[in-house]
Amino acid sequence: MLMSIDGADLSSVSGGQNTVTTRSPQGERTTTRSDYAYCADKVTEACRTMSPGTLWGTNEAKAAQCTVQSLPQACGLPPSGQ
Repeated sequence: MLMSIDGADLSSVSGGQNTVTTRSPQGERTTTRSDYAYCADKVTEACRTMSPGTLWGTNEAKAAQCTVQSLPQACGLPPSGQ
């Protein structure tokens, strides 16, 4: 049975923290992601958390199915390349 994702949790994903700054001895690098990419990452993360493996780890097949089913509802359609 597939577990559902709380819509209230997912509604706060869009417009979240989309900028990541990484510091290293060579300098600082800032990466910016789209709202859709951030949302997709959060849905994937939530699905992996809700799909534990039988003995350890993650049930990857169940997590992937959850992501495929939840992504359009949570994040909408991906942005077009045009």
